[in-house]
Amino acid sequence: MAFADRTYTVLVASSLPSVADALAKVLPTFHVTTMTTVTSAAATRTMLAEQEFDIVILVSPLKDEFGVRLARDIRARHSCEILLVVQAEHYEDTFNRVMERGIFVAPRPMSAPMLTQTLRTLCTMRERIRGMEERTGTLEEKMAEIRMVNHAKWLLIDRLKMTEPDAQHYIEKQAMNLRVTKRQLAEDIVRQYE
Repeated sequence: MAFADRTYTVLVASSLPSVADALAKVLPTFHVTTMTTVTSAAATRTMLAEQEFDIVILVSPLKDEFGVRLARDIRARHSCEILLVVQAEHYEDTFNRVMERGIFVAPRPMSAPMLTQTLRTLCTMRERIRGMEERTGTLEEKMAEIRMVNHAKWLLIDRLKMTEPDAQHYIEKQAMNLRVTKRQLAEDIVRQYE
């Protein structure tokens, strides 16, 4: 899928309206379908409890906290990408406190080209996470199939006194003959013998 086909939901937490306005001008070029703006850490937590976002941008300081603890909390609970924008004099210290958790930090003020590059990096990382989530889902499905087939196999061993290789062969052969997946056949066996 081409980058042009991807869309992103973005949550911006900033007590500075000028920063939120600047982001609102740049973000549409990144295929943002939803941009939600809040002004505090509490409102950010509330929004994240209600819906998932692809990217969260925290402009420090927020009304009720600096933003480091919030960024860490978001990283621990959500799979979104996080950008923490801090005043230039706080950049090094903040970077050292959050970089090991995969939180992006950028100094403020930020030039338009730097903002664009940072947002591209966030989009790239989000795509990487999407790919990992898809692979994880596929692996979980495969593992569920293996568990179901093993459960059916052990039922055949217990009820029909088959050997393990015979039960495995039976499931594979029957699935092929009936033109169903091994998982579907295993589910039928489980229903029949339990």
